[in-house]
Amino acid sequence: MTFKVKTQHEIGGKMKRVIIALLVTLFALVLIGCTSAPASVQPVEPSQQSTPAPPPAEELVPQVEEVEPQTPSGAIDWTEARQYVGQTVTIYGTVAGTHFASGSNGRPTFINIGVDHPNQNRVTAVIWGEYRDNFSQDPEVMYSGRTITVTGEIYLFDGVTNIRVTSPSQIQIIE
Repeated sequence: MTFKVKTQHEIGGKMKRVIIALLVTLFALVLIGCTSAPASVQPVEPSQQSTPAPPPAEELVPQVEEVEPQTPSGAIDWTEARQYVGQTVTIYGTVAGTHFASGSNGRPTFINIGVDHPNQNRVTAVIWGEYRDNFSQDPEVMYSGRTITVTGEIYLFDGVTNIRVTSPSQIQIIE
């Protein structure tokens, strides 16, 4: 029996081929593993997800329904104020316009309720200049566009229904 002794060069070359073959195999396995799911993992269908899908965009927009505001307890609608001339009542309505007549005699502030000037059907809360300082800010700004109640004496002037206001406590902001 004869033994052949291999040189280090022969062993090194064969070893290099084995290492290269192993690396190529390992690389191939990694590639295959990255491109396919393991057998134990099943893809989840959208209907099987535990978190619900977000609603369609149109469901996210709140639906606003316009409703007429309710008349506050004890108040009368501004359209009925003319029936109470000479009486102290609480009226209710939306401010349609305001004006501070700083250059006019008595420096009145007009708070037009329901409809704006020059409509004769309006109700005007009148705050004379001597009472403006009772308000923490300019009444024509504070009440503009707001829905309010006003308590005071109803009177007519030039065919327009007016209500006399001397104190901010007579006007309550509803909306």
